[in-house]
Amino acid sequence: MKVSDCMTQNFILLQPQSTIQAVLEKFLNHRLDIGCILHPDGKLDGIITKYTIYRMLLNRCPLDTPIAPNIIRDVITVDINTPLTEARDMLITANVAHAVVLGENKKVLGVMATGDLFAGFLLETRRLANQLTSLIENMEDGVIAIDNNHKIHTFNSAAERLLQLPRHAVLGGHAATTLPQFGVDMINALENCPRHDSKKIRLPSAVVLATYAPIVFRHQITGSIAVLKDLTTFEKVAHELETTKKLERILQSALEMAYDGIAIIDEQGRISMVNDALLELYNLSRGELFGAKASEKIPELNLEETLLTGSESIGDIQKINGKKCVITRMPIIRKEKQVGAIAKVMFRHLDHLKDLFNRLEHLENELTYYRGEYLRATIQGTVLDHIITRNPEMERLKNQAYLAAQSFSTVLITGESGTGKELFAQAIHEISGRPGKFVKVNCAAIPGELLESEFFGYAEGAFTGARKGGKPGKFEIADGGTLFLDEIGDMPLSLQAKLLRVLQERSFERVGDTQTTHVNVRILAATNKRLEELILEGKFREDLYYRINVIHLAIPSLRERREDLPLLCEHLIQKLNRILNKHVHGATPPALEILSKYHWPGNVRELENILERAMNLESSDWIEPHHLPASLPAHGPVNRLHAKTSDSSTDSSGTVSLNKRDVLAAAEKDLILKALDECGGNRSRAAAKLGMSRSTLYQKMRTYQIAEKSYFESPSK
Repeated sequence: MKVSDCMTQNFILLQPQSTIQAVLEKFLNHRLDIGCILHPDGKLDGIITKYTIYRMLLNRCPLDTPIAPNIIRDVITVDINTPLTEARDMLITANVAHAVVLGENKKVLGVMATGDLFAGFLLETRRLANQLTSLIENMEDGVIAIDNNHKIHTFNSAAERLLQLPRHAVLGGHAATTLPQFGVDMINALENCPRHDSKKIRLPSAVVLATYAPIVFRHQITGSIAVLKDLTTFEKVAHELETTKKLERILQSALEMAYDGIAIIDEQGRISMVNDALLELYNLSRGELFGAKASEKIPELNLEETLLTGSESIGDIQKINGKKCVITRMPIIRKEKQVGAIAKVMFRHLDHLKDLFNRLEHLENELTYYRGEYLRATIQGTVLDHIITRNPEMERLKNQAYLAAQSFSTVLITGESGTGKELFAQAIHEISGRPGKFVKVNCAAIPGELLESEFFGYAEGAFTGARKGGKPGKFEIADGGTLFLDEIGDMPLSLQAKLLRVLQERSFERVGDTQTTHVNVRILAATNKRLEELILEGKFREDLYYRINVIHLAIPSLRERREDLPLLCEHLIQKLNRILNKHVHGATPPALEILSKYHWPGNVRELENILERAMNLESSDWIEPHHLPASLPAHGPVNRLHAKTSDSSTDSSGTVSLNKRDVLAAAEKDLILKALDECGGNRSRAAAKLGMSRSTLYQKMRTYQIAEKSYFESPSK
């Protein structure tokens, strides 16, 4: 709300020569405590208040005394479009009970007193309450709410419809006895506080998904609420969709197994479906026909005539690509409306039956493969579901990982330590459906002299101490599956050349062997280093880099997705509860505030370690600020210059030394702060001054955690 919505427009106008008696009479008539004295041009000259008149009377001034000497000219004024909350703060700051409302050209439009503020806020409260009531009443989901005494005080129309109970029979009743299906869980949510998992409940007239949560007001639980989502329609739609998909698969299977050529067009005359027999007859690919006009690609079938006339045609003889064909056409009718046409072309003879049986066997195998691929692609519960996030960039990466899993291309996963690179790699392997194993090799953990034998294995007698019969390497173990090369940036140059050869030729020889082994292995690589810099330093082969960098997934650090901290904390605490046999409910808001200000050089792995430490060393039901390490910042945002990250080093005295990247970041942050200060907080001007776009400036402000400030100028300026 604004000041214009609640100000007093019928204010008192006075002249400097007005007497005490005249002012008192106007105060009594208007029931106001303030009067305005205006210039001839309508602008404010000053005010006179009831308390000023009282002081004049106490000083024994006669009633006919002019008020001019006692006019107050240091007046608090507000613009008519000022928000009500801002006007309230102005009155509190000035410690006054009233202000003059000004419009354009400083013209007086009214006055605003404390009573006007109260009336305005009361009106706003009533409006919000009405909106909330209307919202709950008009929701498609059922809403039930109880108070601390377990009495039902909210029961909307949707709940009446779902439970088939009148509202008057439910309101005021005890939750456990009036609504036994939901009452116990609502009371449990009220007493135990944490949000409960949703439950599927079957009612006589519907199937609902019930979600329970406590109602919190000013850090106090005042009740609980149950939201009932009607799943009946969704289940019907899901059943119809599954039926439709099944029919579509049956139709596609029937077309592919048909001995005759078949073509289907939609109501626009475009080809929507063809089978292999027709493609063979026309010697065209499916891509050339799909979506094309039938009159242009397969004119001999004359399907557009059937589309126009709606009549069937049986036994037409045409010559197509030198072969005599018998063509049958008929319209496709749905709900008494023609939605397309279908043509069947007979062109094969009996001597082709042997070929037909072979094709049918091939098509059956192909259909089985694609059906398996489809079912595997639709299976829920992959490792990607365990990557907890609401960050848009992480959601985009999950989608890219899902798409990358469908191909055979090499994937390079980059990101800081602890960001979940191996989790993404496992997800890609799992979703890909490759029958082989997921084999992980940490290139930084294996001694350089053993890396070659670890990768490629060795033959019997290859060296002293070699196992009898030899030993297979990681490539052979991962045959048919996925080989995950973790920390590939630490791989020696000599082995990089051999790895490049294996990636190109898909074959290798064991150490000490002359026999070539061929493998079908998909490569996933990960590193927390900048491979481009290693290439410039001569520590990483450029040709190998381009070979593994086909699909690149750059995982953001935890400090770049701080909105995920509450979700990650909740997920990790539940996980640690199971491991440690604890019953910690979660982290308190002050603890989450401290965690959100930390720089997280160790990312999610460090977060899990800190939570595990707090849960091991404390017996509280909640993780509170004093349970966290003292090294975490308790106040204010973390300055990246003072955060010890993987890019920093520590000297013998324990002082953190900074690298070039940190120094440049600090300098850039100082320049942005200086530009914002010089431009009075105007981000457009600051961006122009810095020679960058506004979007770039906003991005850097978020990166450097520069809080936005508001700059106000006084009216006198």
